[in-house]
Amino acid sequence: MPICSLSFTFIFSILLILPAHSRPSPPPPATLSVTDFGAAGDGSHYDTKSIQSAIDACPAPNPCYVVLPAPGSYLTATVHLLSGVVLVVEEGARILAGTKQEDFPAEPARWYAVLAEEVENVGITGGG
Repeated sequence: MPICSLSFTFIFSILLILPAHSRPSPPPPATLSVTDFGAAGDGSHYDTKSIQSAIDACPAPNPCYVVLPAPGSYLTATVHLLSGVVLVVEEGARILAGTKQEDFPAEPARWYAVLAEEVENVGITGGG
């Protein structure tokens, strides 16, 4: 086999292998605690703004875990999940839906503690 043909075969083989190794791996999921955003977790003060702020701080489109640490009871009106966000409710923590109608959207069909609309790769997990 001529040297030119061997060189071409070698270079072509390397070019086939390189793209598979040069792709960057996805970043690890970010982890944010709602307490770092001011959540009290005492069950009597609304933590809606703190929970939503943690969700909004997630680095889209990368996966992100928003942690509700234990012990704690997190009182909230509707929070809106974004794509890639997973709420992690630690064992011994709870999400409590508020009872004040004025804290929720005017449309009763949207009265949820956690709402995920037109998003993907979301979830709620944990021991609760």
